[in-house]
Amino acid sequence: MAFGWLLFMVCIRMQMTHGSQGSKEVLKGISYGPSPLKAAGRLPNDDFMSDSAKAQWSSSGRGDLAIMKKLGANAVRLYGNDPREDHRPFLDEAHGQGLQVIPGMSDYPYTQMPGNCMTTEYNCYSQIKEQYRSNLENGFLKDGSYHPALQTIIVINEPDLKIPGESQPKMFSRAIISAIDGMLDAEKEAGAKGNLPNFTATFSFGVCTACPGAKSKPSLGQMLELRRAMQKPEEYGYKPKNDLAHVYKSRFTNSFNTNNPATDMKPLFLDDYEALFPSTPVFIGEYHAPHVQAGQDLQKIMSIAENSSLAGVSFFEFQVRYDKGGSEMQFGMFGLGVQKIASMDFFGTTFPVWCLTEVTDKQTAGVSVVDELAKAFGGQGIKANDLCIIDPQKVPISEDGYQAVLSLKDVQKMASFVKRVVGHMGGTVSNQQELQSFAQRYTGAARVAAVRAHRARSLVGNLSFASMASDLGQHPSWINWDVMAACVADRSSDSGSVGQAISYACSKLQSFNCSNLPATCQDIWLKADYVLSLFYLRQASGNLPLQDCNFDGAAMFAPASTYRGVAGEPGHLEREGGSQGFLAAMSFLRDFFRVLELSDDEPDEHEPERKKRRTGHSAETVASSSADVPVHLANGGAGDGTQVTQEDDVRAESRRFADSGSACERFHPALYFNKLMDCPYTCSALEAGNRGQTLCDDLTLKDIFENPPLGNELATHVVLVNFMIDLPWLCQQCPSLLRVPRLSVLYGDGGEACRQVEKQRTSMGLLTSLHSPALPLQWGTHHSKIVLLLYKNCLRVCIRTFNDIFADVYDKSNAMFIQDFPEIQDRVGSDDEFGRDFLLELEKYFKACGGFDPAALHAYDFSTAAVAIVSSVPGYHTSGQLHAWGHLRLRKLLGQHSQGSQRLGLDDGIICQASSFGALSKKWMEEFCVTLSTTATADGKLLKHKQPTVTFVAPTVGQVRDSTEGWVSSASLFIKRATVSAWPALWRRWGPKSQGRDVRDLRLKHRAMAMPHLKTLCRYVTFDGNDGDAALSWLYVGSHNMSKSAWGEVQKGGSQICVRSYEMGVMYFPSRLSTLKQDMSRGGFFLQPVCPEAHIGAVFVPVAWSSAQAVISGRGMRALPMVFPIAIPPAPPPTADDPTWSRDLAAEAYAGLDRFGTRFGERGPEFYGHRAVVQRAKESVGRQLVL
Repeated sequence: MAFGWLLFMVCIRMQMTHGSQGSKEVLKGISYGPSPLKAAGRLPNDDFMSDSAKAQWSSSGRGDLAIMKKLGANAVRLYGNDPREDHRPFLDEAHGQGLQVIPGMSDYPYTQMPGNCMTTEYNCYSQIKEQYRSNLENGFLKDGSYHPALQTIIVINEPDLKIPGESQPKMFSRAIISAIDGMLDAEKEAGAKGNLPNFTATFSFGVCTACPGAKSKPSLGQMLELRRAMQKPEEYGYKPKNDLAHVYKSRFTNSFNTNNPATDMKPLFLDDYEALFPSTPVFIGEYHAPHVQAGQDLQKIMSIAENSSLAGVSFFEFQVRYDKGGSEMQFGMFGLGVQKIASMDFFGTTFPVWCLTEVTDKQTAGVSVVDELAKAFGGQGIKANDLCIIDPQKVPISEDGYQAVLSLKDVQKMASFVKRVVGHMGGTVSNQQELQSFAQRYTGAARVAAVRAHRARSLVGNLSFASMASDLGQHPSWINWDVMAACVADRSSDSGSVGQAISYACSKLQSFNCSNLPATCQDIWLKADYVLSLFYLRQASGNLPLQDCNFDGAAMFAPASTYRGVAGEPGHLEREGGSQGFLAAMSFLRDFFRVLELSDDEPDEHEPERKKRRTGHSAETVASSSADVPVHLANGGAGDGTQVTQEDDVRAESRRFADSGSACERFHPALYFNKLMDCPYTCSALEAGNRGQTLCDDLTLKDIFENPPLGNELATHVVLVNFMIDLPWLCQQCPSLLRVPRLSVLYGDGGEACRQVEKQRTSMGLLTSLHSPALPLQWGTHHSKIVLLLYKNCLRVCIRTFNDIFADVYDKSNAMFIQDFPEIQDRVGSDDEFGRDFLLELEKYFKACGGFDPAALHAYDFSTAAVAIVSSVPGYHTSGQLHAWGHLRLRKLLGQHSQGSQRLGLDDGIICQASSFGALSKKWMEEFCVTLSTTATADGKLLKHKQPTVTFVAPTVGQVRDSTEGWVSSASLFIKRATVSAWPALWRRWGPKSQGRDVRDLRLKHRAMAMPHLKTLCRYVTFDGNDGDAALSWLYVGSHNMSKSAWGEVQKGGSQICVRSYEMGVMYFPSRLSTLKQDMSRGGFFLQPVCPEAHIGAVFVPVAWSSAQAVISGRGMRALPMVFPIAIPPAPPPTADDPTWSRDLAAEAYAGLDRFGTRFGERGPEFYGHRAVVQRAKESVGRQLVL
């Protein structure tokens, strides 16, 4: 019988005694996945126990394994596993440190490689056997015996979530047992002998409702199902080659991942486990409950492990995974510091190796998670100062770098940093004494004297990188400024970062093809010199080299004396023309663009955009303010000089609508969309006002934050709620956020960036509060997207679908509700039931998530609220709260307000559109469809109406490829092939069917090229069987994606709904909107009531140009026009040649070049997210200048 340490725990547990009989050795592991990326991104490989990552884990590098040992760990758990790599060096290092290694098989053979397990009906024998045989050959075995560091092998991580999911336990069980069977045969063929390691399958901590005997307890159902499969594999459609039942008794360990606290372990799992599995050891493969105090919780779980069948835990995790973002940012005990200590060639791409910084426990102020773990594990710990030794020559040129040097309180080191900054601005220091004086001021020493000596603007100016850059930007006399300075690659950077900078610059240089570089640009550095110089000269928004020539530290605006020495390696310069050739290129570029600036009057198809980039103003042709004057389209209108008038468009609609003749003819939908970058067919609300228009449904951030109502100049309090928030960038777009007296930020991702702004605002005497709402249930996120702007006499509420990041705001299709509400007059509130419900929903949401006291909302009058709110907060909601959250709240609203359209008696359907579709089980879909089908009669009684046709709307692979962002847009589309396959008949293409050439059609076609991040639900009807004539009976817009986590899942026979995430959206009902119109006397986004008498009924009519109401001919119903980006009825289904987008299709499905000339995967998800290169390349240091 094989003898592994975890099996030995069984004997130890039977003793359950200490002292003379010996104490139990508890597993004290640390999960290890040290991505070198500081932003959302994609790595070429995820095998961190390979030699390619040696600079991180070895004692000769950063020493990660040695650090684990100092913290008291005795094991390290891993994930990625490339079997082609030699893992013996890692195993030797870990063994030398006294650490056991728990490697895992990667997901590649299961779900990703060609011919993966999904293609063989989840029989994984051949795929895993081949992979594991390579593992054995490359370090796992030596002379026929397993490496002594190997005691447990993870066959697969969380199979119940991916192959194909917990709803099909027989499938994931077949995958596991066939994989183990293949690993056993691989061992035999390799001649493995001696002590053999245990196998384990690490399940999630979810409840497998489809698993018999689950008892509604997490993980147990999955473990019971796997045991049955090991004992009776034939019942699971698999004929094994080995005695799997014997292997289960002798070599198997159970394991699971959880972020539940220690107090949950016994009642939710261990009490039942010990009765069901008396002889099978178990450990926790990922353990960390971020919403409780880490120190107390870790000590509690260690105590449980010492006195129960639990063998121990692996703490999740060693390092924060910035590249994953979202809720993953809650984990990790080490962050990545500002200083690069080395570089590593990681599978062909160079990445920096950053020093480590300790992460503070959010639940215990001033205490690091590292110290708490060391105490619980009984380790000696590590000194924080030993992790990151600040070198002013290596820290980034940014606020972070400045603050790091400032912490040293060393004038000489500050002077060294200042000298670097000057060099990156195209200058050289000519007076060392003045440099020392300047550095002394920015070190904080003799501050007042230094300020006087420099005649600064303020005697008590703030110590910040922004002020330093501003002072240097005044070109003081002690610096020589080189007129031939150029934007070149920073040779202290790495090739990976430089390559990303080149990709970004090339994507923005629309008039230049980066494949046509001079012959002298042979290596990546010279390519970068040419491309980045071209970008700076062509695209720079002003004389701000720290902003426009930074590229996240990959470039520098270097004086000629610097780049003469760095433009190429010695020898290479002479061989390829050297610095003289580079200087000639710089001179040519400058002359070229100087001539270009003088020829702006020559017509060119790119001319409006060029002028906009150089002058900061739009070159669009301004439309006339008169409603009956033709609207001239920018860039030649529809492409052929076509002019379209509103009058023509309304006339075209007359076949469907008759003039209502009502006093309530003006209508405002309170639905807006984001103004897409470079789209000539949209206007912002501010632009609409300048043009004399009364209706515009495309908004910018400035329309929300910088367009105060009722004569206000500045909000008194701004509440910003979102999942991803790039707050420095947002402040650059909307400077008022840096001046409002009080700012409350509730975030899911982006805390570090938010803290930068918090420091700046605090130094200005302004109140800032940051709050990350607790996530008590696994797989939940804080996903709501809300803005509250409290003014002295009114309130602005904006509920959006976009994250506060560059890509969502400018390059993706998003929508929002926005409305202004006045203060209550005479302190008497309104008796409007709809308005009271609106206030109640806002109040109960903020009470649940914290971070803002909603009592302040009672000062405002919500009697004109245009929409009803649907929100979700995590938890198990019962009794009085059952219909308060998630889709049961939606069901309640539909039962109250979804009236009118059923009188048409026509065929209807429901459209579900989202950017993410989760694992949609049949049971949940039936439950959700009951909600979506709910409707009522005019007297409020529920109507038994036939269930409408349901369709899913999502982009196709071809639409992603040809989109505004190209392949990169897929980073925000989360759809798996299994979900598409489970509902093959429901999918329809994203976007409109429109093929017209009027403003409306062109605008919708342009929006269709921007991939959707909005999430919508709607119910539609068609007139007389004509697909061209349709109406909406209601519309939902918000943050809810199509998932159980977002909308909730009904449990316990309908007495409970389980919701995992924070979400918020709004419901548009025609019956409500038909009673409101825009309040022109107040401006802004105010509405006012009209025609309070009962209406004959109303529906929304999509894609109508006019804002006037009409009556549907022959139907006696009011038609309320509403712009909508989705075809109603839906567009045609995808085709075999162009299927619905999925993240895990075969590689050949992602064929072709996108609009940037790149293939799928060449530009990864690092181009999306709040730390994305697409923002930071242009604004990384420039953000600080705004601050």
